[in-house]
Amino acid sequence: MKKYMFLVLLIAGLMFTACDRFDNNLTKPSEESHEVRDLIVSTFESLDAEDLEPLDALFHEDYLYDGIDKEARIAEITALFEGAENLSFEVKVTSEKHTGSMNAELDWQLFAFDGQEPCYEELFTAEKAIKENGSWQLLGNLVDSDEDEDTPTQLVIAEYFTFVGCSNCPPVAQKLKDLAQAHSNFIFLEHHTAPPYFVQGNDTYTYYGHPSIPSVVFQGQNLVSGNSDDALASYDVLMDQYTEESAAFEYTIEDLSISDETLSAKVVFSSEDGIDFEDMYLNYVVVANEVSNPFNPAEIFNNVVRGIGRESITANDMNKPIDISVELPANMPSDGKLLIYIQKRPEGFDSNARIYSGEVIDFN
Repeated sequence: MKKYMFLVLLIAGLMFTACDRFDNNLTKPSEESHEVRDLIVSTFESLDAEDLEPLDALFHEDYLYDGIDKEARIAEITALFEGAENLSFEVKVTSEKHTGSMNAELDWQLFAFDGQEPCYEELFTAEKAIKENGSWQLLGNLVDSDEDEDTPTQLVIAEYFTFVGCSNCPPVAQKLKDLAQAHSNFIFLEHHTAPPYFVQGNDTYTYYGHPSIPSVVFQGQNLVSGNSDDALASYDVLMDQYTEESAAFEYTIEDLSISDETLSAKVVFSSEDGIDFEDMYLNYVVVANEVSNPFNPAEIFNNVVRGIGRESITANDMNKPIDISVELPANMPSDGKLLIYIQKRPEGFDSNARIYSGEVIDFN
């Protein structure tokens, strides 16, 4: 009997030893793992304007965070390099939890600095990550935007600089038209910097520092030059950003009339409390819905500025009718728009000429 007991114990011992020779793949990954954190940190530490490929590897093709997809997120980050002299990033991960070996969830923050000055901050909560083909990628929170584009909070205004014959401008013009069709709270103003559609006295292009053509300034603050894919993608990011802001002013346009090549109207505006009126101006711009290229009539330009005016305002001007008038060219088409908007216009543009919504009225 003792002999049999010895054999049983011997076999059990051998089985235990044999099992210990092989990896146990059922072990639950530690919740203290920092694999994803290390990936995010290394990606942004090595990121520079000459090599943006790590961003493409970091974000999964199905990435979606509060309605922002992979393309828009990458465009948002790469846009930070424009105008920055010494851009750097800082990543703070406050939580990283793994559920199984292929999935994780993080809470983290991304900061960007131009030298010592902060220029970007974003908080990501419940960010999901997935491991595919041996590499981790961020999935976002997989939540679509709850923004209702049919009820915009403010009018987003883009000032577009071009000229007749600009070979690099059509992609920009098309992108702006696409945005206008997709968003009821968006309008672009096409400023021509040379004849035949240059408006005498229009110093808008000069104020923004004579940027390269084509260029677009969003809401008086973000200057985007060129027609690259990244530049065009940044339009969507800026559109979403400014749509989230509330309208600081409300406008009313009254008694609009056109006589002897002059458009006149009365403008009334009101404001929320706490607005600083230093360097504030009321702008009024008349655009033609369509004009043709005189050298190629098949080419049509949209929302072309044909008259413009501006005057300084103070808090005392609120809720009082302000008379405006704009001289129009003799060949002004019958269909057009009057756009009014208030803008903080300090001397010397430094991405600080904020536009405070606006109001548009059509005429024909």
